[in-house]
Amino acid sequence: MTQNRSEKEYDQGAVKQDLWSEYMDSLDENGNVKEDDPGISVSDRVLKDLDSFAANGAQFKREARRERRRSSSDSAKTAVIITAATVAAIAIAGVGLITSIADRDSYSYSVDPSEWDIPSEEYVDPYTMLDQDLTKPQFILDDSVYELPVNVSEFESQGWTITEHTFGDTVAEVGADPVTVTFSRWGNSFDAMLVSPDGTPVSPDQAVVVAIGTTDSYFLQLPFDIYVGEYEYSVEDSLENSGVEWTKIGSNHSSEYRISSQVDNEIGYNQYDLKLRMQDDSLTSITMQLSKGE
Repeated sequence: MTQNRSEKEYDQGAVKQDLWSEYMDSLDENGNVKEDDPGISVSDRVLKDLDSFAANGAQFKREARRERRRSSSDSAKTAVIITAATVAAIAIAGVGLITSIADRDSYSYSVDPSEWDIPSEEYVDPYTMLDQDLTKPQFILDDSVYELPVNVSEFESQGWTITEHTFGDTVAEVGADPVTVTFSRWGNSFDAMLVSPDGTPVSPDQAVVVAIGTTDSYFLQLPFDIYVGEYEYSVEDSLENSGVEWTKIGSNHSSEYRISSQVDNEIGYNQYDLKLRMQDDSLTSITMQLSKGE
């Protein structure tokens, strides 16, 4: 018959232990019940239960030992499996790395030297093309060298356009009398005076520039590195080094350096005047003008 839960707990409980102790005390050296101990009477049922308990106890100990061995064996197997998997992963990664390095080292670059020979225009510093002579009406305007008089078309070919002058009307034609206009490009501007090459009325794009004036420093430059923004002592050094005659008028806070010379050109504007206006010891304006001499 199958024992229920309470019977199993009884067999393995404290009461069973007490009966077992009493039973063992009642036995003699040969395992028989002591005859001189009549106070102890153990029934056959109890004897069977005690024997069963002893057998079950031994069996329980054996199963416990087997379970511990099984657990230990399973843990050892798991550890071996994990270790083996880790070693395999490291080995695979190492092989991949070695293969990658080998592939990289074995890769050969093939470059055609002719691809390096890209034709390009050699840059020429415009300052080297400028005569170091302040008596000539030469100047650098945005990396291009010009000399008055200049055809309007030359400026227009470089992207400069004529805009309405601040104090003048829109220019429709240009004759013998100078007309003031403003050239603009990319946010930069300078004032200019136009005349007809032969005195007959022409459109502005057929006129010539005989004078320019600017207050911007970064796109107009004169010989001896004179430009708007330069200090007065530097301007005077440049004038001294130029070897030309010059005059200075005005006070230290507002003064002007002037250079005058005679030039030759096809339109008869042979008088050249250069004016460098100073304000608070700094060059603030450059004016270059051709006019008809007497």
